[in-house]
Amino acid sequence: MDSKKTLILTIAAIAFNAGMAAAGVFPLDGTKHDLSSAVTKSYSAKVPAQGGTTEICIFCHTPHGGNTEAPLWNRAASAATYATYTSDVLAGLGGGAGYWAAEDPKTGTPHSKTRICLSCHDGTIALGSVVNMPNVIPSMYTEIQMSGNSTIQQNAPGYIGIDLRDDHPVAIKHDRSKDLELVAGASVGGGVRLYKDNGAGVAAVDNADGNYVECTSCHNPHDNQYGNFLVASNTASAVCKQCHTKTGFEPSSIHFTATDFYSPPDGKGGSLSSNTQVSGVQCMNCHFPHKAGIIDVSQLPSANPNLIANPKAGYYLLAYQEEMTCFNNTNRWGQGVTVCHGSSAPPNRNIQSAENTAPSGRRHYTQDGSMIGRHEATEGQSPGWIGSSLGNWHVECADCHNPHTAGNTSHTTSPPVPVVGPILPVLTSASALYGTGGVQVTSAPTWAGGQGSYSYLEPIGVVSTAAPGVSYEYQICLKCHSEFAWRGVTVPNSPSFLPAAVMTDQAKEFSTAAFGSANQSYHPVMGVGINAQGTLNAPWAANKGNQTMYCSDCHNNSAAPPQGPHGSGNKFILAKPFDDTATAKGTYQSIFDLCFTCHDSNTYLTGGGAGTGFKTTLNTNLHTMHYTNSTNGVSNFGYKCVNCHIRVPHGWNARRAMVIIAGDAPGSVYQLATGPSITGLVGGVLPAPGNYADGLANKNANCMTVNGCHQ
Repeated sequence: MDSKKTLILTIAAIAFNAGMAAAGVFPLDGTKHDLSSAVTKSYSAKVPAQGGTTEICIFCHTPHGGNTEAPLWNRAASAATYATYTSDVLAGLGGGAGYWAAEDPKTGTPHSKTRICLSCHDGTIALGSVVNMPNVIPSMYTEIQMSGNSTIQQNAPGYIGIDLRDDHPVAIKHDRSKDLELVAGASVGGGVRLYKDNGAGVAAVDNADGNYVECTSCHNPHDNQYGNFLVASNTASAVCKQCHTKTGFEPSSIHFTATDFYSPPDGKGGSLSSNTQVSGVQCMNCHFPHKAGIIDVSQLPSANPNLIANPKAGYYLLAYQEEMTCFNNTNRWGQGVTVCHGSSAPPNRNIQSAENTAPSGRRHYTQDGSMIGRHEATEGQSPGWIGSSLGNWHVECADCHNPHTAGNTSHTTSPPVPVVGPILPVLTSASALYGTGGVQVTSAPTWAGGQGSYSYLEPIGVVSTAAPGVSYEYQICLKCHSEFAWRGVTVPNSPSFLPAAVMTDQAKEFSTAAFGSANQSYHPVMGVGINAQGTLNAPWAANKGNQTMYCSDCHNNSAAPPQGPHGSGNKFILAKPFDDTATAKGTYQSIFDLCFTCHDSNTYLTGGGAGTGFKTTLNTNLHTMHYTNSTNGVSNFGYKCVNCHIRVPHGWNARRAMVIIAGDAPGSVYQLATGPSITGLVGGVLPAPGNYADGLANKNANCMTVNGCHQ
């Protein structure tokens, strides 16, 4: 190297180091950006005599003849074709007009801040491929020789690749007018920089000149004092929150308030948590800025099997693919995690095991490998959303939970208790279901097959900060368990039905008169019940006919905790067994059956209790007559509930959910396909409650059926 070059580089080095000293920053020596032969690591040059170099700056800068991508830039830009970030959320922002698309990093002046980083980090150009070689290297070498890998490897933490769909978007505008969950550009600070159209940094104003996000918005390649060359410490996700503020996250979301110990490393020997708790980590509990979700299977680090390839673009920068982000064990930093929802978590949070231990068909199975990549944050906006051949059918954690707004409490208890009064209780921010999306029935579908009408309820903060989210639990369930999901397409099977049968329409079954329903009986999920007859256990015994309940009062884990319909040992994801098989005389309803959670078993099994409407004028309890066997000298029948009541007890077009209406075709999923169940009362008339006549002749007249009862 001649004396002039040496003088220039010396002056530059003095100025550079003086500037760093004045700013209180660390030099590059020994960092991952030090590729010289002075260090020994995966990416280091050979000694000069072997074509390497002891210089540090030469890998990026040269005093003469560099290109104009950056000051004295010594590298060529990548010629690769990049796939840029996109998602359904970006497409839905801006009042439906869509957010600004991420641009090609190879074009445009502001994107030079990204291009220069990708010239190493996309893995297409050798690290030693520079415009001007150090003079001390023998002339036989055309690039600086590396003692380790010549290009950045796919399993390296710094590898970005040419597929940018699973990385934080770059070459994209920062515009709060299109996304109200962005911090106003003029307020972005804390070291984070946005860029004008001419590439200069800007104290941004929304919709002003540029405001582009580039690699160097968050990274300073010359300063590693905060780890990962970040522009500031990301403890408590401080860098993320310079630009992002999620609706409903503060101050009540469980991921903002949880005090469980969690302390992922910050890359500099410290923690990403400000208080060594989940609440102190914040965004980085669930999100990861680079290689989020992992697109290319070849990029999977063998040490972390949770990194499952997700074939779709738009990963929302989750730490892992879909539910694995919620399970989070092990985490992105290789730590075993007990505070999230994986198999190492305490029982009240162990969702992964609740799903895995439940038999097939008795769980909401988020871990189904055939459904990877189907979930979208903005899905389910119109009837028939599951698509032809069930192409969009799936279940994921985010179908029932909004991780940014979810609280820490369950709205239902075990055993369940009723909610008194005609007004359904609205889910509060304390509920684990708060902020989730769903549908509201505005007019009910009919038993004759007529379609209903619905209002879509967008999850809070997905596209609109004014989105309502659901008010009631059933609105989440109806998103999938009604003709809203399968209108005009294949109706999914319920794997709990034997023989196999399609799912039933709960928008029809639970609807009350307020929704235009003609139901004569229903469990009070969408409104208070009709029937005030029957004997119930406390606390259900009081306020009959003025109670509401939740779907998850019945559909819940059989071995709680955790609460909720994640998985159960019982079919239909029920908290207790439910015998949906009709019987001939001689076998009986179990006292452990789900029905007896609320309904008084004494009325049915022993003749105790005050009796129900199914009694004679002399107060003979006819439920007991149909339950008990000949050993106690009362009857010789012993039928089960579903011999007379519908098999799917959500709601029905006959009073008291009785399958005895003349003209109803036997064999529907409600009436059982086989067995001696009642399928039609001769004349189609039920006696008034308590008005079944005494005496054999009158009893026959009241209870003669087309299949032989009391003929």
